Amino acid sequence: MAQPVTGFPDTIRIDERGGAAVVTVRGNVDAAAAPLLRDVLAWAVTCHDRIVVDLSPAGRIDRAGLSVLGAAQHRAGLQGVQLCFTAPSARLLSALCEIRADEPEPGFSLPAQPSPPRFRAGTTG
Repeated sequence: MAQPVTGFPDTIRIDERGGAAVVTVRGNVDAAAAPLLRDVLAWAVTCHDRIVVDLSPAGRIDRAGLSVLGAAQHRAGLQGVQLCFTAPSARLLSALCEIRADEPEPGFSLPAQPSPPRFRAGTTG
């Protein structure tokens, strides 16, 4: 059952489907909403093995919001959690490319492209 997260009504919704957390981001995510998104994604990374961040209804996501998305992806990778972003707008894709090209904000770094899977000697996957 989807539930709005309190604080910013209908901005972020959390749904659990088949053991995965589905976080739907609606409307604009700016510096005021970024802390809530950060907390929701941190909870999802801690409590789930799979996370889908649905960006299809998202509006404008500023640098603070982009930093939160990048940090969540990095944290998920460190913990072995699968996190994916679905249906970002063309504008959001462009912004993600720009933030990768810019200097990161202090204390934040976007992860590089994912590394290929590593297998132990004698295995193929």
